Amino acid sequence: MPVSPEEMKLHQAMQREVALTEDFLAGYQKSKTAGNNVEQAFDSMYSSAEATQQLPESLRLIFANAAFQNNPKGRDHVLDGLEFGLAEYAKCNGGDTPDSTLVSAAFCEAAVLLSSKEFISALDSLSNSHH
Repeated sequence: MPVSPEEMKLHQAMQREVALTEDFLAGYQKSKTAGNNVEQAFDSMYSSAEATQQLPESLRLIFANAAFQNNPKGRDHVLDGLEFGLAEYAKCNGGDTPDSTLVSAAFCEAAVLLSSKEFISALDSLSNSHH
């Protein structure tokens, strides 16, 4: 069965997202190896608006979400979550880093969840008594 133009467009968008994620992870790890903390590593790679366009679209959507835009530390929370996830993956997988396809899928899932009004409403209703 031939691939439709719509399917090809989606496939190409996914390939671009994974490639941008791979570039992001490579630069991020390089900056971390140079001794930068999580936020410094990000800032060293994406300090300009033009450079920010090279972020995976899903990560741009996460950073643009009101939950993070309205919080001065919002971006740092996202990056800390990434750092935690990478460390946990390495701990469970003999020190290996996750494939960029896996990280890209996680970014996409987070972007989808943050676009859900029901999900955001559930987050807003949480209190310390739920922990």
